[in-house]
Amino acid sequence: FPPPPPSPPPPPPPPRPVLNTLSGFRRVGNWILAGITDNLSDGAVLEATPDGSLRFVVVVNKPTELREYTLPATGGPSLAAVYPLTNFVDTEGVALLRGRAVVLAEERSGALVEVTLPAVSSGGGVIDRAGASKVHQTGYGSDLTQTAGGVEGVTYSPGEDAFYFLKEKEPALVLRMDRQPPNAKRLLATVTSVGDVAGISHVPGAGPGTDGDRLLV
Repeated sequence: FPPPPPSPPPPPPPPRPVLNTLSGFRRVGNWILAGITDNLSDGAVLEATPDGSLRFVVVVNKPTELREYTLPATGGPSLAAVYPLTNFVDTEGVALLRGRAVVLAEERSGALVEVTLPAVSSGGGVIDRAGASKVHQTGYGSDLTQTAGGVEGVTYSPGEDAFYFLKEKEPALVLRMDRQPPNAKRLLATVTSVGDVAGISHVPGAGPGTDGDRLLV
């Protein structure tokens, strides 16, 4: 008897959505964060639990501080801890590294500063820049370049161990920098369609091709 015909190849996987605009996202709610009247600059999710609740942190420019909140699956956020920041320079961005380690972006100095949040059970505590685990100089601080706008937002890609960050305006830039020395930097794009840029998020697995990642600016 002749051998059976070979099995047909499996079908290709469905294409991943291309998130070039906000149309690829769904708004799930909006809340007012108690205790903040102005200058909330950025936020980052620290933990998502199986019951649907979130723990997140926001950075405030004036007064310079981090505020941690718990957001249950139903209902609004509640304040869990406040971390005053001392000796920081114009904090404008925050992103999660791992666990309770975060990176802060300083607009005027152009630095990306790694710190670890105290245990939330402490209810808060001062974080001094002198105790930072790492300080990465981007060279794009507004005090350094003497141009309008310095480092405004930051996000972290754990798969690459790299930061993506923004220079706010004139010109607005999207840049990448390795987290490990020698901290190689690369210009990815000049943003010309808006007056200034303020925040950036790394969205893994959101695009087609071998890279499979997108940046939301």
